[in-house]
Amino acid sequence: MYKIGIVGLGRMGQEHLQLISEHVSSAKVKAVCDLEFNQDAKTLIKKYGIRDKYSDYKEMLKDPLLDIIYVCTHIDDLTRISIDCIKANKHTFCEENLSKSVENIKELMSVLENSDSKFIVGLNKRFDNNFNSVRDAVIKGKIGEPQVIKITSRDPDFPSMEYLKNSGGLFFDMTVDDFDMIRYLSKSEIVEVYAMGAVLIDDAIKEYDDIDTATLTLRLANGTLCMIDNSRRATYGYDQRIEVHGSLGMVTTSNELQSKAKIYTGYGVIEEKPQYLILERYKHAYIKETEHFIDCINENKEPLTGCNDSLQALYAAKAAMKSYLENRPVKLSEVK
Repeated sequence: MYKIGIVGLGRMGQEHLQLISEHVSSAKVKAVCDLEFNQDAKTLIKKYGIRDKYSDYKEMLKDPLLDIIYVCTHIDDLTRISIDCIKANKHTFCEENLSKSVENIKELMSVLENSDSKFIVGLNKRFDNNFNSVRDAVIKGKIGEPQVIKITSRDPDFPSMEYLKNSGGLFFDMTVDDFDMIRYLSKSEIVEVYAMGAVLIDDAIKEYDDIDTATLTLRLANGTLCMIDNSRRATYGYDQRIEVHGSLGMVTTSNELQSKAKIYTGYGVIEEKPQYLILERYKHAYIKETEHFIDCINENKEPLTGCNDSLQALYAAKAAMKSYLENRPVKLSEVK
C-alpha cells in the first residue's frame, strides 16, 4: 500500500484526504502539512487518524516511508514545492494550476527529465465519465468534423475573499480547466482568444483586480470555434455543461442532478437542481484520477496529464487576460 503525504490542507487538500481515505484501497494518507490547520482540517485529521502533522513540508519529505506527495497549496507555491518533491524522489501529484509563470513550469519540466519519479497534474475533469463520453463521440467521428465547442462552467457559491486573494484570478484559477478540456476534446491547440469579463456578483473582488464573470471565444488550429461561459456563482447549483456541434451532428452532456427523479403533474414537470458541491459533482473523477496515477506508478507509464498540458492552458489564460485588458483578440503566439 502506498503512503501519501498532503502538502496544503485547504479546500482541495481536504477533499483529497477524504476521497483517498474512503475510496482508494491501494493507498493511505500517512502525513499532512500546513502552516496552520483550520478547524475543518483538524476534524478530518482526527477522523482519519492522521498522526504525522507538519508545518514545514521539507521536514515531511525526509520521511522515507512516504511514496507519493499531493501538492495542494496556493498557485504561487505549487511548482517550487513540486520540484522539491521530485528532487526528494517522491512521486508527485500537483493540483491543476501549476503556476502563472511559464519559466517555473519549464523549470519543473527540466527537473522531471532527469528523474524517475512520476508526476501528474490534477486536471480532474479529464477523468469525468460524462466528458469522456463526449470526447469518445468526437474522436470516433460520430458527429463528423467538430465545428463548434461550447463549455458552460459556473460555480454554485462565490468563494471567500481569502481564497480569491490567492487564486491568481478567474482566467488562471477557473477558465484554465476549460482551456484544457477544449484541448482534450478536440485534440487541437488553441491559437487565438477573445475574452470579455465583468464584475457582476461582488464589487469587493475589484480590490484584487479580478472579475467574477467572463465569456470567451477561441479559435483552434484545426479551425474549430469555441465558446466558454464562466461565472463564480450560479444560484441553482454547480453548472457544468458541454456541447460539440459537428458536420454530422451534435453531442452534449448536461448537469448531474441531486436526484434523477422527476415529478409529472397537470401543472408541469419538476426535477431536482444540479449537484451543489464540487465533491459531489466530481467525486468519481477525483477517485479515478488517483487510481490512474497509482496505475502509472505500478506499470511505469506516463500519466494522462502533465506539465505541457498546464503550460498550454497557461498560455491560453495569459492570452485571455491580455485580450480582456486590451479589448481585442489575442493570438497565443503573442504570449509565448
